[in-house]
Amino acid sequence: MNWKTLQEPYPFDNSKKRAVITAVAFGSFVFLFLHFFQPFGLGNYISDKKTLQLFGYGLVTSFCLLSNHLLFSTIFSKWFNKQTWTVIKNIAYTTWVFFTIGSGNLIYSVSQHFIPFSIDGFLFYQGMTILVGIIPVIFSTLLVYHRRLESMIKQAESLNATLFHQQKVSHSELNIPSQNKSENVTVETTKLLTAKAVENYVELYSIKESELKKEIVRNTLKNIEETFSSTLHIQKCHRSYLVNLQKVKHFSGNAQGLTLNFGNEIDLSVPVSRAYVKEIKIRLQQV
Repeated sequence: MNWKTLQEPYPFDNSKKRAVITAVAFGSFVFLFLHFFQPFGLGNYISDKKTLQLFGYGLVTSFCLLSNHLLFSTIFSKWFNKQTWTVIKNIAYTTWVFFTIGSGNLIYSVSQHFIPFSIDGFLFYQGMTILVGIIPVIFSTLLVYHRRLESMIKQAESLNATLFHQQKVSHSELNIPSQNKSENVTVETTKLLTAKAVENYVELYSIKESELKKEIVRNTLKNIEETFSSTLHIQKCHRSYLVNLQKVKHFSGNAQGLTLNFGNEIDLSVPVSRAYVKEIKIRLQQV
């Protein structure tokens, strides 16, 4: 592992739904692990409330995970961004999360009178946390990074090979409707590059007089997609993007996913969701 690898993009889902699922899953795992395996001398501990007390550790884990997600997504939202997430960020954030879980478990253990609060107790719980969680997370982060990177590069290479099968360029003009009728836009399909959904609007990017132009219409991407339904080379490649496959010059991939671009002279790249890769390959062989 080197510094360059640590700075590479890393797949990251910072959605609230994902955070809740992760918190519940890890909290449940902690409780079940403690309940069934009884590590750290728990097998010698006898109490009528033992199961409930062990369940508390699961709750502490879930609480720490959710609290950290809320804290970073609101206060440190610029840093906590999946677009700029890297290998080192993933390791650093995970390390911090496990540190807070260890601290939470210490406070909980003191509240249940399992141990008195002390520096030794603090170091013990943090040591256990690091032993159980941090080291495997570092290795798993690197493993996920390398596997995902290899997969995305292979998919990009496969799509690039398909680009050479492109045939004739279809020329037509289409009227792009707007919910504000005075903003209707007419585009030439040979010059359109991509359509991007932005809240209640769609941004249309085209090449006009060798320059990249952007036009905006008030509409949904779904309605725009229906307008292009008879145009074979206009294909959805992401939940927020339509793309003109006849203008695509290159696909590239990293651990975060796939992107496409329209040549070095056009400063514009578009994300490609894995769900659309198969359909894109089929369309590329037809256009």
